[in-house]
Amino acid sequence: MAQAALFSSAEHIHSSQVNNSTGVISMSSGKFSGRREVLSYRQHFAVVWQRFVTENFESPAHAAHVFQVDASTADKWFRGLNAPSGWVVGKAISDPAMRAAALELLTGQV
Repeated sequence: MAQAALFSSAEHIHSSQVNNSTGVISMSSGKFSGRREVLSYRQHFAVVWQRFVTENFESPAHAAHVFQVDASTADKWFRGLNAPSGWVVGKAISDPAMRAAALELLTGQV
């Protein structure tokens, strides 16, 4: 029940989203107005990341090696099916060899 109390004051959480017996918040698409925006940004970011990896790596295997991820993960990036978590983006930005290209695509600036 502590979770329910923790989130009860949040403006974006409606009281009907909190299960009173468990305190767990449910986020069904009809009750969470920001969900559509989040999903559309995720889809947009998958396309942005796809452009980054295809322009900066020879193959999915090359990207997988650099970012230390599964080959199937890097393949999905190359096909625009998903995008990485924050740590991969952080690695791209912090690596001097990738920084300019990553920031240009992510921010539109160099």
